[in-house]
Amino acid sequence: MCPYFCKCGYGTGRSRRANPSNSLFSVKSVTRGVPFLRTLDTETPSMYHTYMKQSSEKRPAKHFTFSLLEVANSVSEKLEGGLAELGLSMAKQSALTALADAGEPLTLSDLAARLSCVRSNITQLVDRLEADGLVRRVDDPADRRSVRAELTPSGAEKQAAGKAAIARVQHDIAKQISAADLIGLESALGALG
Repeated sequence: MCPYFCKCGYGTGRSRRANPSNSLFSVKSVTRGVPFLRTLDTETPSMYHTYMKQSSEKRPAKHFTFSLLEVANSVSEKLEGGLAELGLSMAKQSALTALADAGEPLTLSDLAARLSCVRSNITQLVDRLEADGLVRRVDDPADRRSVRAELTPSGAEKQAAGKAAIARVQHDIAKQISAADLIGLESALGALG
């Protein structure tokens, strides 16, 4: 049976071609224990809004919070793209930077706390960094049960290159905004958080 309760024939050994009377657009679902059938191609889906067909002048204005989310996503993609050229991600760069800023090997728990991350994620991240030769695990002299992560020379070079890549992306983004708009933007963002 199809997990979406349609009549496509998935999981029954029948294909849609084998039984053309089965419509992929008929969806059976249950609301408050009452099953009903809705045909998607004849009824208006609940997510459809009439303004979607209107010209851009007639559409309601998008709330600024959605614009903030779109811009944040765009900036994130640009940063990730700049780091990807170096074989890094924001997660890897953040871990390398935390280790570089510490100036000494950190326990995985300390690294997790600095990155506001759970330890299991840090363990996997350090595994990937170690496989890339950017970090190595060393014994903790104060606690034989604990392990610390430290930057390798290659990791320190990669962190510096990542820092420069981030600075380039930030510079490219800042070039697109006038000084007056930048002051206003910083003020508005400060008011929000």
